[in-house]
Amino acid sequence: DGVVTADADGQHGIEDISNICKMIPQKQSSLILGVRNFEEYNEPKRSYMGNMVISRAFQFFYGGCLNDTQTGLRGIPKSELAWMVGMRGERYDYEVNMLIEAKRRNIALVTVPIKTLYFDNNSGSHYRTVRDSAYILWCFVSRLLQYSGSSLVSGIIDILVFSLLNNFVLATLAAARRIFLSTVIARIMSSICNYTINRKIIFRGTGRIIKSVIRYYILCASIMIASFSLVYSFSLFLKVNESIIKIIVDICLGIISYEVQLHWVFRKDDSVKASFSSKSKSCF
Repeated sequence: DGVVTADADGQHGIEDISNICKMIPQKQSSLILGVRNFEEYNEPKRSYMGNMVISRAFQFFYGGCLNDTQTGLRGIPKSELAWMVGMRGERYDYEVNMLIEAKRRNIALVTVPIKTLYFDNNSGSHYRTVRDSAYILWCFVSRLLQYSGSSLVSGIIDILVFSLLNNFVLATLAAARRIFLSTVIARIMSSICNYTINRKIIFRGTGRIIKSVIRYYILCASIMIASFSLVYSFSLFLKVNESIIKIIVDICLGIISYEVQLHWVFRKDDSVKASFSSKSKSCF
């Protein structure tokens, strides 16, 4: 039915391993994760800090409250083995890459509370808190760079159209009207490109297109109004070209937009969202 992996340092009990084995036939479309409850067990500081940093980063970039991203106790259905074999990574980055790719493929992550056994304050662990955490965070950043490609393409379109309209086509209009019209037209053209790339490639939206379109353009309108308001306000007090102000403003708004798209616009179906079934009370 599948494969169960467990750490070789004795941290996972036989009862928990057997439980994961029994769950695989019942969860053939899911990745089963045995997660630790950090409120219940006396987690060594280096293990706790490493998990906290990586879990926060995973939640920020990919959504979903997953307390234990570094768990080695995992149940992998046979249907998902093919892509895992070709996935990059050799150490702890492989474990994180597995979770990231599972999220991208809309594979449910089923979490099961487990006990963790530590010997001599976890001295047998090979986890290097600073080095390995930094390397895993780089995996997140490199993925974010892939996500930023969509924003970069649409951003270039937006800036070029805005600059053309603001500096040439509509140059004779009053400042408020000129900036507003330039912002609206530029955002409409760039948003069509951005929505298409984000839905099909970046967030791989599974919901209804109409619903995501409505949500996307509600967000788009909000960002557009915020962009106009901030660019116009700063232009009154700063002796800087409006295009430069717009670049800085839109970078900040872009970060906000990413999170809103992840958690609202291209939100997964309820069946996928419910996949985080851990009984733990909090996500750090």
